[in-house]
Amino acid sequence: MELALAEKTACDSLASNFIDSEAYEAFVKKSVEDLKSRGKSLEGARALDLSCGSGRLALGLAEAGCSKVVASDAAGPETAAFQTLLRGGIVSVSLQIEGEIFEKREVTWKKPSRDRVSFVEIRVAEEETAGVIEKLRTASGGDGYDVVTLFCGMEKSRDPKALVEVARSLVRQGGTLFIGYTGAWNDRIAPASKWVGGVGAGGPTVGAALESRLSPMGRCEESGWDLEVVVRDTARKTSVAVVRVETFVKAEGAYTNGVKTGGEEDVTMSGAGEAGTETLQWKEEGEKVAMYERTAMVQVYLDMHFSPETLLGVENFPKACARECGDLARELL
Repeated sequence: MELALAEKTACDSLASNFIDSEAYEAFVKKSVEDLKSRGKSLEGARALDLSCGSGRLALGLAEAGCSKVVASDAAGPETAAFQTLLRGGIVSVSLQIEGEIFEKREVTWKKPSRDRVSFVEIRVAEEETAGVIEKLRTASGGDGYDVVTLFCGMEKSRDPKALVEVARSLVRQGGTLFIGYTGAWNDRIAPASKWVGGVGAGGPTVGAALESRLSPMGRCEESGWDLEVVVRDTARKTSVAVVRVETFVKAEGAYTNGVKTGGEEDVTMSGAGEAGTETLQWKEEGEKVAMYERTAMVQVYLDMHFSPETLLGVENFPKACARECGDLARELL
């Protein structure tokens, strides 16, 4: 089975991703080292690759030992080619040598690890964020993912803020989120109001904006690194871009910068504005707080009240919050 891609940008991207794959291999290697430094591993992990494009990173994660990899993106020529590779097919690409001279290349991926990779189509800018999260959570086969990657996807998204919210929400407790970015925003793709940092000379950097939005998860110390990526203009002409990678860890049972306080029984939460921090008793005697013993319930509660941008929106928040909490309590109890 063969798929020939006529669209030049998709051809160039696919050829570059599989021919110049050092960046993806380096990303996986550094991720493995980062996880190992915290006593974790990709071996047997469930992973989500957001904004997967050609799927090269998703395939690399499976090859590195993940037991399940869900790759997701909007439908397009690149993801169509990726799905052909998952089926064991051949993708024909045209690699520009110079000027009008092109060379036909064939891309295949015959490694058995591809059987652990699946594709889920999402459209973050068009679908309800909560719906996208639920679709991908269901695809995980559980309560989310041990590892979530978002590699150079924010800049290509029509709604980067929503994409980061999806990524944040799908990391399991104890799981890790890797976000790689260049910060090269383009207002023809997404308006500045949807960018994550990097707006105006006095605004926060992309890294600072990410830390602010993701701080309830917890931050891994010395988490960032720079990764050089080869950008192929033609077969004979390449340039190098630098991708900054940030690592965030969703701490188990804790939500204030990933630090548990007050011993085993308390969970401290931040983000309540000027009121500062509050403490939620994880367990008490009796059944009156049984719903807070449910991991899913606590996560939803925290997401609604303490994320930088709640899914419910600022307007009419109290009423909507009360309704949502009531519905979730009835569902989970």
